[in-house]
Amino acid sequence: FSQPLATPIKAAFVESDSIQWLALDSDKPGRLAQPQRWVLHATSDWSIRNLEREPEEVIAELTAHFFELLRLPYVEPDESLAHRWRFARGSLESGAAFDLPLRLGCGGDWSHGARVEGAWLAGQELAEKMLHALQRSDG
Repeated sequence: FSQPLATPIKAAFVESDSIQWLALDSDKPGRLAQPQRWVLHATSDWSIRNLEREPEEVIAELTAHFFELLRLPYVEPDESLAHRWRFARGSLESGAAFDLPLRLGCGGDWSHGARVEGAWLAGQELAEKMLHALQRSDG
């Protein structure tokens, strides 16, 4: 947006049907402050239902919802882009997995809610699973 949006919000986890995260990307350290750039992450369920829609349709719907969430009058973005992250989120029954015969484990922020806390939780869980499996195999 060439004209900054009048909101004190810089980032937010959102409880909505379509948007789960929004962030003022141009406010991050080391980034150009102008033009103002926002990043919206759609929810997994919404993304699955709308994966094959045209990017323009997705942009229009999510942008309109973004302005509703911020309680601001709609302003047409100067530029916009929609990107499909088809495999951005994994699905494990638990947050991490370890295969003893292969001695291979996996886990990450994607397995615990896609936040930095999730990365830590997944690492902790994976370490516990590895230690448990390796201690059993040595005994």
